[in-house]
Amino acid sequence: MNERIKQIRKDAGLTQEKFAERIGLKQNSIALIESGKRTPSEQTVLSICREFKVRQEWLRTGDGDPYKEALPDKKLAAFIGDISDGDSDDFRRRFMEMLAGLDPADWELLERMAEKLTQKKRGEPVKVLPPECWKVSRSDALRRPTQGAVCDSQPVPAVP
Repeated sequence: MNERIKQIRKDAGLTQEKFAERIGLKQNSIALIESGKRTPSEQTVLSICREFKVRQEWLRTGDGDPYKEALPDKKLAAFIGDISDGDSDDFRRRFMEMLAGLDPADWELLERMAEKLTQKKRGEPVKVLPPECWKVSRSDALRRPTQGAVCDSQPVPAVP
């Protein structure tokens, strides 16, 4: 377990002192644990798992994946970092750039489209708007209702 604890600390980019502070220990305790001269207490194991999102089974035995599934924010940040470093012709990058250029009306339309897909998947009836309710938006990425039309029983507001 001592080598796995050292790996967690190094993965986090922390010194023994900073790692120890995060789990409520002193630097010398971490040095002893990492060297195998001391076995971590149950509380220390639980603190490491909680603080660094490590799976207990892996920490204790080495079996399975070391880290729990990333939190959504971290997943999103990792995804954006990955596509930012990638080829500018990568579909994922082009798609994210297109999404970044959407205005609030486009996002509302995209949300409605997603809701309709969900309804269709559930087998619920989906209301389809007549063609006169649609035109190409400024971004040419999505279509939105034409100003002045009455769609979904609501007048369509002007688009800035």
